[in-house]
Amino acid sequence: MMNEYRWVVEKVKVGCEMPAEVSTIHPSLVRVRNGDLLLFGNTYSGNRFVSKSYTVVVCRSADNGETWSKPQETFTKPLAAGKPSAVGTGTSLKSGRIILLGEFGSTECKNKETQGIKDVPTGEISPYGFPVVETRGRWTDVPPCRPLLSDDDGETWQVGDPIDCLSYVAGGSITHLSDGSLLLPVFGYRPGAEDAEQFSNGYVLSKDDGRTWGPPAIVAAWDRRVHDMPNEMGIVELPDGRWVALYRNQFQRNDYNSTGVFLFRSYSRDRGRTWTTGEQIFPNMGYTVATLLPDGALMVIGHCLSGILYAVSSTGGETWDYQNLLWGRDPRDGGDCGGFSLLRLDDGRMLVAYYARADRSKPLPNACEYGKQRLELAWLKKVKPDSVQGRMR
Repeated sequence: MMNEYRWVVEKVKVGCEMPAEVSTIHPSLVRVRNGDLLLFGNTYSGNRFVSKSYTVVVCRSADNGETWSKPQETFTKPLAAGKPSAVGTGTSLKSGRIILLGEFGSTECKNKETQGIKDVPTGEISPYGFPVVETRGRWTDVPPCRPLLSDDDGETWQVGDPIDCLSYVAGGSITHLSDGSLLLPVFGYRPGAEDAEQFSNGYVLSKDDGRTWGPPAIVAAWDRRVHDMPNEMGIVELPDGRWVALYRNQFQRNDYNSTGVFLFRSYSRDRGRTWTTGEQIFPNMGYTVATLLPDGALMVIGHCLSGILYAVSSTGGETWDYQNLLWGRDPRDGGDCGGFSLLRLDDGRMLVAYYARADRSKPLPNACEYGKQRLELAWLKKVKPDSVQGRMR
């Protein structure tokens, strides 16, 4: 029985740390034909939101992540679509093909005012006693997304067709479906939606090993009644044939107390054509990814104010057996964490890559500063719940 044991953090190690004050974020962890692991990341100096382009690096491990080579720049020559300004989620296929998602355009994040996004007073007072404001307008400075494909363990790369990400971005890890298709979560603006509408989320499918991706199908549409914003998501095909979507949702009617970030759950019983109405299950969980563990249990990982959380369910997400910290932080000290990539090891453990602040010994001047970031890895293993590790975690 799955509830007779639990998954706990065995150890944590550094996977990729750049010299000086250069940061690394957004890990993509894949396995190549000979069993080696590759860990891709985006590097930058200074403030990542003003950087116009990241440098993509890769580290290699021949011992299941215990040790890693020094980072090497990946895309030293422009591809057919130019040089990627960043890479996102990655996976490897049975054929040996590696797939990364590449951005081709500036990574600089313009402020809300530049793009016409405004917080508009509604004239209402919330039950908490605060004036309510609504966020209106659209994020528009988003670089195109294309699949990057390598059939020689990352030595050379091809560029696939642009992916329709609902006019925004890919928002989750790639799922391998039982029929051989690949599924990629996306979030953005529904086709034909009015300007007042905020994010909806959905997915796109590839039936040719990642080269081309079909049109988006919606999972959770923006709901005017609650002014929500469904975004980052993990979709998993369960052993009983259902699909479960676990996604970040947050509310854009801000009264300074009731706004928040939550984890929602939705099911499809017809392979993604229709979905149940989303239900809130956990508070404070973003950067959401999900997967089936080697024993068939469902795991979701996300970041929150206290660090990185993971939760495990033996019922396909209907109920949850336990929730643990994968890596903790004091939000008052600043810093950031998230951006997960998951890999199942041959020995039955799970390897989780994420980014986090490199030096946690000193607090930053305020909670909104990030400091130098690096890529770390955590190994999850099964233990008996009444063991020392099981009781502590």
